[in-house]
Amino acid sequence: MRGCNLAWILNDRLQSLTEKKRERLGRLCPDFVIEILSPFMKLAELQQKMDLWIANGAQVAWLVNIKRKTVTVYRADRQAQVVEQAGVVRGDGVVAGFEVNMAETWISAG
Repeated sequence: MRGCNLAWILNDRLQSLTEKKRERLGRLCPDFVIEILSPFMKLAELQQKMDLWIANGAQVAWLVNIKRKTVTVYRADRQAQVVEQAGVVRGDGVVAGFEVNMAETWISAG
């Protein structure tokens, strides 16, 4: 699978890997993914990629659309949820307690 803008893997998953498998870490699907829609990408293609992350084992994935000022949250156990004009986006599940102040992102992206 292609790379992403940000990925996080549970520590216990990392610790369970052999040294040889750690060398090939790029082949491990992360538990949490953040993708940022760039002006060079099509939204539909990135949405499809987000579905692939979830289908391959990611538990939570965020798609950040700076132009529309939205964060779409994908989870393995429910439909994607679009958060519009989000101030703070809070993680849940494997990233409970993680949060990002998107209001600062929207301002700086102007």
